[in-house]
Amino acid sequence: MLVALTPSAASAMSAYTVTPIQLPDSSELTVFSAAINNSNVVVVWAGSSNGSTFQSSYTWQTGSTQEVSTSVGIYTTSYAINDSGNVVGTKYNTANGDSQGYIWNSNQGFVYPSVLGTDSSIIFGINNQNQAVGVVENTINSAFVWDQTTGATILPSFGTGDSQAKAINDSGQIVGTSGNSLFTAYPIDLNSSIGLEHAVLWQNGTVVDLTPNTAWSKAEDINNIGQVVGYRMRTVSNGDGVSPNFLLTPFIWDSVHGEVDLPLAGDQSTAVAINDIGEIVGHSGSGDADARALLWENGVVYDLNTFLDPNSGWLLQYATDINNAGEIVGTGIYDGQSSAFVLTPSGVSFVPEPALFGVLMLGLFPLRRHRRG
Repeated sequence: MLVALTPSAASAMSAYTVTPIQLPDSSELTVFSAAINNSNVVVVWAGSSNGSTFQSSYTWQTGSTQEVSTSVGIYTTSYAINDSGNVVGTKYNTANGDSQGYIWNSNQGFVYPSVLGTDSSIIFGINNQNQAVGVVENTINSAFVWDQTTGATILPSFGTGDSQAKAINDSGQIVGTSGNSLFTAYPIDLNSSIGLEHAVLWQNGTVVDLTPNTAWSKAEDINNIGQVVGYRMRTVSNGDGVSPNFLLTPFIWDSVHGEVDLPLAGDQSTAVAINDIGEIVGHSGSGDADARALLWENGVVYDLNTFLDPNSGWLLQYATDINNAGEIVGTGIYDGQSSAFVLTPSGVSFVPEPALFGVLMLGLFPLRRHRRG
């Protein structure tokens, strides 16, 4: 089903159509959209809405779906897909408890990179050269890069320990997180940088701290221009003069400007994906109740819900990826039920309302072509 998105209110952009991603026999499933490639293929994963541990992944394109694994007892979660249709993620085998990162495609099925023997692993990202990145989970969690020629290579760590790699561009630049405690419980003591994770870039065999003036940060994606997006923690007084609030602030980084905060929508926001044009997606809010899917374009942040007809039946909560055609995938609520979605530029021009309130250095963003107006 297609629902037309229409303007709400001032530089012209395209409206969208929104398509729910429906899976076979998905009435009892909650579907989460993870990524979209430049061939318009979406990778999603689904979990049981009744609270069981069932989880499976699918590729989806204009209503056609294919399950990543149909084997009994193999549960999968997928995170990324490249332009050749190679999907990466992690699989869990209920028979032996193994959790292992994978590369999968419809022709070969599963490909398992050799990553430090039987240690648990997750693959988060893959580029168009089929280089894959992720984390090996052991006493120390280690970021790695894998390719068919050299196998797995452990990446150097920033700080004293744990690291994980989240994305790799076609030049082989890798971004992720490194520090001493990747899975820190909240709230975080921002008065100390010891043991806190930092957004990092791996290139030419070295690791670079992208937010040296911030105690806690994450890098989520890098485009082929070398721009990185992620989010960092900032402190805001709660008025009692004792215990500050810890809020998330999205950022963009490049080699010229360094780390620059993106405009906020509400108290806190996260940026999780960027395309080669410099368009960024993410979300605002601190949980499902107040989450809103966001788009940053030319230094302005937009709530993607303002692109919708108020009668569409949709609440767009999380935007998780954007391809070079400006197609956006994510998860929201459709007619009261959780649903993954694809937003497609319709070509109908209108002027949207910014979600906020802030000026960003426009030099960080390449001038976008007006393919949507």
